Amino acid sequence: MMTHDLDWEQRLLEDDGLVAGLADEAAAAVKQWCLEQIRIARDGALPTVSDDFVDTLVEQVRVVTDVVDALERHGPSRWMANRLSRVVTDGERALRVLAEPRPIADRLRDVLSGLRPVRH
Repeated sequence: MMTHDLDWEQRLLEDDGLVAGLADEAAAAVKQWCLEQIRIARDGALPTVSDDFVDTLVEQVRVVTDVVDALERHGPSRWMANRLSRVVTDGERALRVLAEPRPIADRLRDVLSGLRPVRH
């Protein structure tokens, strides 16, 4: 494992803005999912994960976590689905999943697994 990869993993673990407003269980699930994506990318074709890859991944995840925070405060709305459509194929479906009566960590993992692929 490259030192730079460890730096990205540490940065994600310490990035409270990535999970601002989320319950502890949900925040832990988001960070774990992100770390898994970095490890998958690193174990793939690239010997190291690029800064652009991680920046884009974090940007996409922030869209989802921002919507979750707003959803918990205001309930679902059209702008949330539109915002989610920037990072997933079907924003309306993603919003329905996030609004389901299941544990938030499970709902987040389901939506995050549908993010558009990040190019290396």
